[in-house]
Amino acid sequence: APCARTGAAESLKTYISSFLDIQARLIALAHLPFHIVSCTSWTSSSDLIAMSNQDWETTVIRKKRPTAASAQSAGAVNAALRSGAAIDTVKKFDAGSNAKSTLGQRAAKLDRETEELTHEKVSTELKKQIMSARLAKKLTQAQLANLINEKPQVIQEYESGKAIPSGQVLGKLSRALGVTLKKK
Repeated sequence: APCARTGAAESLKTYISSFLDIQARLIALAHLPFHIVSCTSWTSSSDLIAMSNQDWETTVIRKKRPTAASAQSAGAVNAALRSGAAIDTVKKFDAGSNAKSTLGQRAAKLDRETEELTHEKVSTELKKQIMSARLAKKLTQAQLANLINEKPQVIQEYESGKAIPSGQVLGKLSRALGVTLKKK
């Protein structure tokens, strides 16, 4: 047995029963918290009696108080909200910015903007050129798409004028159809 340093199990039982007796007396008389220590550290009953003179006051260890910067962090504010504390927050306009406020200038610039911004689409000449070259080779849209490793939908968009012209796709189409195609 790990606790049987002095020999017989009977003497160990005696030590344990005397220890429990001392513990019960200390708890009843002093009302102090008592912590059990492993029995391997005692060799005689005098060690048990010596333990009754120990300081058994409770020691509380706390974390460091939060600094002002961490108390203002988003996490600290959320923790305070969860705990139900009252919080007063103020959102400062343009806080932390060295730039002058240009909101009015930006809004006026947008108001003056009259140009319509749209993507460039396939021209009417280009879509007719692709369609006539495909029909001259007697290919369907799906067959042409398969030749240039593109989806049939890409060919359909080019021929309907809905596609945004890409030099890469136009190069593939030029090679497959044997015609020079350029964005216009």
